[in-house]
Amino acid sequence: MQDSRWKWAALVAMGMVAGLALAQLLTVQSVNAQPRQWRECFASSVWDISGRNLNAGQLPQLVNIPPGWTPVGGLTLGQGNYAGVVLCR
Repeated sequence: MQDSRWKWAALVAMGMVAGLALAQLLTVQSVNAQPRQWRECFASSVWDISGRNLNAGQLPQLVNIPPGWTPVGGLTLGQGNYAGVVLCR
């Protein structure tokens, strides 16, 4: 009888731990971003580099962001799946 109580208590404890872990994984935390109103935006392609080349220290040509523009996101451009960055001001 005592043995089955320990098993029941252990099962309940494991269920609580699993439930709390799942709740933590599914919790979405909102970010308090300052609202901005962009007037102009464009997307620019960026240089592509493989992870192998990056690990070897072979950096691509860098893309310079024009003064006054802010990167606000990224995307895939065209059918060739080129990486891009969205810039706004």
